[in-house]
Amino acid sequence: MPDSHLSHRLLQRLLVTALCCCVVAPAHADNSTDSRSSVIESARSGNWSASSTWTAGRVPSAGARVLIREGHRVVYDVNSDQAIRGISVAGVLSFATDRDTRLDVGLIVIQAGNEYSESGFDCEHHIEPPTDETRRPALEVGTANQPVANDHTARIRLVYFEGMDRESCPAIVCCAGRMDFHGAPLRRTWLKLDQPANAGDRQLVVQESVDDWRVGDQIIVTATTRQNKIRKTFRPSTRDSTQTEERTISAIDGATITLDQPLQFDHIAAGDYRADVANLSRNVVVESAEPDGIRGHTMYHRHSAGSISYAEFRHLGKQNVLGRYSLHFHLVGDTMRGSSVIGASIHDSHNRWLTIHGTNYLVVRDCVGYQSVGHGFFMEDGTEVYNVLDRNLAVQAYIGKPLPKQVIPFDKNDGSGFWWANCHNTFTRNVACDCDEYGYFFQAAKTPDFDPVLSIRQPDGSSREVDIRTLSFVRFDSNESHCQRRHAFNLGGGVPFGTPNVDGIGPDVAHPFVIRNMLLWNVHWAIHPVSPSVLLENFDIHDAEYGVWRPVYENHAYRSLHMTQVPNKRDYAFVDGPPPNGDAPFPKPLAPVDDEPPATVITHVQPTESGRLLVRGTTSDNGQVSQVTVNGNEVRQLAPNYAEWELTLDTPRDGVLTAASRDAAGNVEQTPDVQTVPAIEPQDEQPAKKAEHALQPGGTLTIEFPDMPQTFFAMQQKRDVPAQMTVYLPTNYDPAKKFPLLIWLSGGDGGNGTTVGVARELTQGRDFVCVSMPLFKASLAPVSGPKGPRPGFVINAADGELMWPHFKTMLDKLEQVVVNIDPDHRVLGGFSNGAHATAALIDASDGEVARRFSAFLFVEGGGKLQQYDLLKDKPVLMVSSNAKSQPRAQEICDMAKAAGARATLVVEDVGAHDFPKSAYPAVRDWLRTSDVRHHRSDK
Repeated sequence: MPDSHLSHRLLQRLLVTALCCCVVAPAHADNSTDSRSSVIESARSGNWSASSTWTAGRVPSAGARVLIREGHRVVYDVNSDQAIRGISVAGVLSFATDRDTRLDVGLIVIQAGNEYSESGFDCEHHIEPPTDETRRPALEVGTANQPVANDHTARIRLVYFEGMDRESCPAIVCCAGRMDFHGAPLRRTWLKLDQPANAGDRQLVVQESVDDWRVGDQIIVTATTRQNKIRKTFRPSTRDSTQTEERTISAIDGATITLDQPLQFDHIAAGDYRADVANLSRNVVVESAEPDGIRGHTMYHRHSAGSISYAEFRHLGKQNVLGRYSLHFHLVGDTMRGSSVIGASIHDSHNRWLTIHGTNYLVVRDCVGYQSVGHGFFMEDGTEVYNVLDRNLAVQAYIGKPLPKQVIPFDKNDGSGFWWANCHNTFTRNVACDCDEYGYFFQAAKTPDFDPVLSIRQPDGSSREVDIRTLSFVRFDSNESHCQRRHAFNLGGGVPFGTPNVDGIGPDVAHPFVIRNMLLWNVHWAIHPVSPSVLLENFDIHDAEYGVWRPVYENHAYRSLHMTQVPNKRDYAFVDGPPPNGDAPFPKPLAPVDDEPPATVITHVQPTESGRLLVRGTTSDNGQVSQVTVNGNEVRQLAPNYAEWELTLDTPRDGVLTAASRDAAGNVEQTPDVQTVPAIEPQDEQPAKKAEHALQPGGTLTIEFPDMPQTFFAMQQKRDVPAQMTVYLPTNYDPAKKFPLLIWLSGGDGGNGTTVGVARELTQGRDFVCVSMPLFKASLAPVSGPKGPRPGFVINAADGELMWPHFKTMLDKLEQVVVNIDPDHRVLGGFSNGAHATAALIDASDGEVARRFSAFLFVEGGGKLQQYDLLKDKPVLMVSSNAKSQPRAQEICDMAKAAGARATLVVEDVGAHDFPKSAYPAVRDWLRTSDVRHHRSDK
C-alpha cells in the first residue's frame, strides 16, 4: 500500500480513537480542586466502611474524590445512597459478595498510577500492557469463581456531577486494568414457551425448569405477531405498537411461571414457532441513576482484562454520542482474548447493547438485549474477527440515526438486532425478534468516504490488507429471526435495497458464505442474499410476505429451503427462473474447501480443592473440530463441535496455559490461546476450613485419588492420570441445609470422574449435590462367550469387586467434604456401562451400597445384577431408548418388582443406544418424588 494511503488510514483511526476515548472535563470546573489534599486516599487494605482504611481516618462521603492506591485492596461493604464523585482505582476495589451493596458514583477509572484524575483517559495513546499481573488495578463486582451470592445484590448507580463532560460522564472506564462483574449464575437466561400463552393468561409454561429465577424478576414475553404493512398495522417503530410484553414474576413452580398481571396478547408455541421468554433481572446491576437525564456508559480499553457473567446493564448509553454505549469493548484487538460476556441482561439502552469495536476473540453467550436505540449487538468498524456470538436474544432494536463521525458512514443505525461489516466471526443459536429494520444485517460497501480494504488479523497472527466483503463466516448456524417488520436477514444489500451494497464483491467459490439451519418466520422479507458465493442449507421460512427476496444469483447454491405461508410467486421474489443449482448436484457451482484452522478461547480457569485447575473454553470452526488440547491434554466437549469444553489438569509450573485445536480437514490452529494462570490464594491447611472455602453455590470441586489404581478411562486411553471425583454444588446450595445426592456413572470407559454434566442437567443445577466417579476395570482382555471371544469392555462382577473399595473410599471422602448430604435421599445410577457398574457395586458390597443409597437409576444397562433381593422396597427406574433394549429392560424391571422393589420402566424409543433428552423430564420427576427417599424400614 502506498505510504500516503497508509498515512490517511492511520490518521482516520487515530481521529476515531480520540473521539471514542473518555476525555472528561477537569475537576476544578465546579469551583473545586483535584489537589492531593482534596482526595481521600486509601492508607492500607481494608473495608470501605472502616476509618482505618483511609488517610486521616475519613471514610469517603457524598461528593468525595477517592484514590485507591497501588497495592491496596478495599472491600466495598456498604449500601449507601451518598454519591461519590469519582474513584480512581490503582489498587483493587472489590465488592463484598455476602451482603447487599450499593455505590452511587460519577466516575470509576481503573488505571495504574497513584493519581486521582477526571481528565485525559485517552488510553489508546499512552497505556502500556501491564508487566505484573499481580499488581494490575481491578474493579471486582464479584469474580468468576466467587460471584455475588444469589440472595444478595450489588448495584452501581452512575450519577452525573456538575462540571463533568456530559458526553463522557458518568462512566466506568477500564484502562489496562481488570474489570469484572459476576452475578449468581442462571441455567438459562431465556428460553422458549412450551405451551401457547393466550391473552388473559397469568401463567406461562416454558421448555425447561426456571426455578433459579426469582419472584420479583422482570421478564419479557416476545411478540409472535408483527407489525404488518399488508394488513395496515405498520407504525413508525416497534416502540409505537408491539406485542412483546413486560411482566413481573409472582410465583415459580418448575417450568411454570405465574405473572403479576394477565397477558394482553396471544403468544404462540407451535412446532418450531414459539415465543421467547427472557429474564431481565440479575443481582449485579450497573445503571444510570437518572434514566431520563444524563445517562452513563461502560468501556474496556486496550490491554484490559476481566469478564462479565449474569450481570444487568440498564438505562445506559448516551443517545447520538459516538463511543458511549451500554457496554463497549474499544479497540482492544487481541489483548483481551479470554474475556467473555455470559448471561448478561442489557436493556433500555439509548445507544446499542454491546459494541465490539476493533476487538477479536470475544465470547458473547446467553445474553439478552432488549430495547436499544440503534443496532443492538454491534461490530463497529469492520476489523473485528474471531468473535463468538452464541445463543443471544435480541429484542427491539429501534430506529436511530447515524452517529457523529461514525467509522462506517453509510450505516443508518436503523435498528438491527445483529449488525456487522466483517463476517469472519461466529454466529450460532441466536434469536432476533421485533426489531425495527433487521434481525441480522451484514453491510459493507465501497463508497467515496469508506474503503472496505482494511488491515485484518490473519490465522497466523499477522495482519494483511483485505477487502472485508470477501471474508466468509467462521460459522453461521442455527440462528432464528421472527416478527421482523422488514428484513429477517439482509446479507450484503442496501437499505432497504439498492446501494450502497457489496457491489458484486464477495468470497470466492471455495470459501463461500455458508448459512445453515436458519428459522425465519412471521417476517416481511425473510432473506435478501445480495453477496456472491452463498450456500444456504436447511432453511425454514414461514409466514413471510417474501421468501428469498431479490436474490443475486452469483455462485449461489440452495438446498432444503422449506417455505410455508409465503404468497404465490414470492418464494424467490422479482427474479425470473428457478433458484440456482436446480439441475446441478449440490453444492455446485460452489466448491467449498476447509483450509482455515479453528479458533479457540480459554474463558474460565478455576482452582479445584485438590490444587489442580478446571479449565473451560470455546472453539469455533467452519467445519468439524476434531481435537482441542490444553497444554497437550485433550479436553472434554460439553457442546457439539467443541463449542463449549472443559478439562482438569495440574497447575503448570510456568503458570502458562496454552489451548489449541485442529479440525477434521487437518487444519491446525496457528495462534493458540495462551493465558497466564491467575494467582491462587493459599488455602487453609485445616481440611474443614479448606472444604468450607470451596463450598460455593454452583461451584465445582475436583478431588484426586493418586493412590488408586488406573481407572478404566486411563487404561483405555493409555494415559497416566490419577483417579478423580468431581462434585457439583447446586446453585441454591446452603451449608445449613441438607441436600440430596445424585451420583452418576458415565457409559463407555466412564471418563475420569469429571463428567457431572448429565447429573447437573437432570437436576437442572438445583437442589442436588451431583457427583461423577470413574469406573475401574479388572482387565481389558477378551472374555469367552457362546459365540466365541468378545471384547472385555462391559463392566462385570469381577470389576465390581475391584471397584467397590475405591468407590467406598471416594464416598467416605465425599461425606467428609460435603457434610450436609441428606442421608435419606441418595441416588446412584448410570448409563450403559455406568448402569452395569451400578449393578456390580450393589452385588459386590455385601449390601452396603443398597443400605447407603435410597434409590437406583439404570439407563440402558444393569442387566448383570444378581442380588435383586437387595432392592426390596427401593425405588428403581429403568430407561430404555430403543426397541432392541426394551425387552431386556422390561425383564429387569419385572425381576426387581418380584423382589419387592418399586420399579418403573420409562421408554423413549429413539432407535439407538442412548440416554435421550426426551426422557429427562420423567427422570427429573422421579428424582424429586418423596418416594425416592429412604422409608423407615430401610434404615
